[in-house]
Amino acid sequence: MRRLLILLPPSPPSDGWSFTAPGGFRPSCAPATFLTAGETP
Repeated sequence: MRRLLILLPPSPPSDGWSFTAPGGFRPSCAPATFLTAGETP
């Protein structure tokens, strides 16, 4: 979980994040969604 938190940007844009995580998925909502997607990409 901590590793995923490190990947989170300091101030994500409200329209969605444009970066791609090492897993290959693109988070476009809240950090909670990013963590959920990180567990099962």
